Amino acid sequence: MKCEVKSVTAKEALEIVRTRKPIGLFYTIENGQYVGIDNKSGDAWTEGFDTCEDCIRWLAGGYIDLCTFPDDDEYRCKRFVVPMDWLLATLEEIDYLNEQKGVDLQNFLDNYCFDETYAIYEMAKRKHLIVEEEQE
Repeated sequence: MKCEVKSVTAKEALEIVRTRKPIGLFYTIENGQYVGIDNKSGDAWTEGFDTCEDCIRWLAGGYIDLCTFPDDDEYRCKRFVVPMDWLLATLEEIDYLNEQKGVDLQNFLDNYCFDETYAIYEMAKRKHLIVEEEQE
């Protein structure tokens, strides 16, 4: 089932985030930045992007959120977002270097450790691929 991405006004976007309704994928432009709202699950996840293409890709599942420390330790955790295709290629390369075959992305996401994710964070940073999230 494909979910359509709908353009909304800034006022409508605020209402979606506030009420968590309607369910779906949305984007708006705010202060020259594209803001995606993933409300498929009623959680209203938001992310800002410089281009409409990146925003739509994120809404379509083309990006993945990671953290350098899986336990969300606020002092050691750096949250970041990377393109899904780049992450898969990087994990395949790591598996190849470790003489393993095949990448189980769900297994990685369920069991990743600090060393693995921090290495991925550093690689993405060197390639200028990451968007770091603000720490609250």
